[in-house]
Amino acid sequence: MHDPRVLGAGEGVTVGARHRALAEQVFPRAEDPPDVAVPDRRAPRLPGGQGHEASRERRPDPRVIGALREAGPRVGGVAQLGPNGTRASASGLRPRSAAFTVEPSRMASSLVISLITTSTLALTFPVAARALRPVAPRDGRSLGLVTLGVVAVAVGVEVFGRTLAPFGGGPLRVLIGAVRVSVLLLFGCLLLVVAAELLGRALGVATWVAARSRTLPVEHLTTRMESRRALLTQATTAGALAVGAPVFLRGGLWSRTDFEVRTIEVAIAGLPAELEGLTLVQLTDLHLGVFTGPREIGAVIDRVEALRGDLVVITGDILDHNPRHIPEAMRALSRLRARGGVHAILGNHDHYTGPAKVAQGLRSVGIRAHINGSMSLGPDGASGRGLILAGVDDVMAPRIGTGAGPDLAAALRGRDPDDPVVLLAHNPVLFDDVRHRVALQLSGHTHGGQINTFGVAGSLLPYVSGLYRRGDASLYVSRGIGTTGPPVRLNAAPEIVRIALTARTPRAS
Repeated sequence: MHDPRVLGAGEGVTVGARHRALAEQVFPRAEDPPDVAVPDRRAPRLPGGQGHEASRERRPDPRVIGALREAGPRVGGVAQLGPNGTRASASGLRPRSAAFTVEPSRMASSLVISLITTSTLALTFPVAARALRPVAPRDGRSLGLVTLGVVAVAVGVEVFGRTLAPFGGGPLRVLIGAVRVSVLLLFGCLLLVVAAELLGRALGVATWVAARSRTLPVEHLTTRMESRRALLTQATTAGALAVGAPVFLRGGLWSRTDFEVRTIEVAIAGLPAELEGLTLVQLTDLHLGVFTGPREIGAVIDRVEALRGDLVVITGDILDHNPRHIPEAMRALSRLRARGGVHAILGNHDHYTGPAKVAQGLRSVGIRAHINGSMSLGPDGASGRGLILAGVDDVMAPRIGTGAGPDLAAALRGRDPDDPVVLLAHNPVLFDDVRHRVALQLSGHTHGGQINTFGVAGSLLPYVSGLYRRGDASLYVSRGIGTTGPPVRLNAAPEIVRIALTARTPRAS
């Protein structure tokens, strides 16, 4: 847990013997901490304008927050504290530079993904090239050699970039991004070329039928049809490149890092009065690695600190894929602070990276990893019911072969069945199976479609982004922070979400 003395300025409140009994009820401890002077920090008003209900939020009972401060994230029942009671740092996770070797399985995975990427490039590049400038048969060999060279460079960049690029990408970042964006752009061109060819043929047939009624020569018809079809294809390809290139450039350079901060209120039936107004700041799909490096995650953490939530929750896909990035990624995440601790679950990309390594890295910096586990956020007994924060493993873990998958029953074992549950689950598809038992599920995974052109993601996915409600249960799907595949976001801006829990009728802002 973070040293409470760094939580803000203001009058000190002694957290000691009078709160220790409550803390023991909320979190069993291995040992009691010394009395510490804790500043009383007020949370900011929720956005929404003057008179907005969200702005008049009630703060949680200070006894509960005091218990959260004292307990903190822990591993094996012992709070992760460094010298002088300060938070443990990530310095113990030093990267192995010279001695680092790439695992064969990791190289094989990179090869498969790279082959998919580059085979798409091999198919689309010559099509786009021919469409822009028709190639005579004698020039076909030159185009083939150029295509082979482009594919060879792309394979090298993808294979070695995915495995050897440093945290943040370094000089390989631009090359990897260029390859992936080019593949996406050329694939779009391929689809348009095919559509233009089909349209050209249809127009050609219509022209032939109309001309035959006027008994024009067949040779004249054939030449004119071919000329029109080639012109249509060429114009379509040029237009796609002219429009797509700047759009994808904007999506990669600006939209990908233009974070939105959203504040919502969610009604929780049976929420204890002392937890009215409890705030959670949700981060998801960070994909720390080549494209979400120190600069990007640093800007995100600055935003999170300004929101001053009671808890911070990370709902999976913390790493992108490379276990080599874990030490520096955890060192960056060690800056995250919250009065009630930082809590996380694993996503499918964390399983690609190595779930045990990711979980251990989280715990080493004081972030509590919930893998089919839970904790109570309120006092037990006659004084009132508590609130359960639970986290489950990812639904894809069994398919990947690195985990057992989500098990809500195991996560809630020993908990009061009448207590409301806030569930952290990376993939929103789990909601339909668990909504009978949870009051709120927080998820990510979808990236809001990431490249959500014309809102097409809504027709492909049951839950894309935003707040959904089914009966008494709510689901919030965040668009997340990072990207996967091409480092581009279109119509799906990255977001940080501040969620205020209330027993009242919710309002969103």
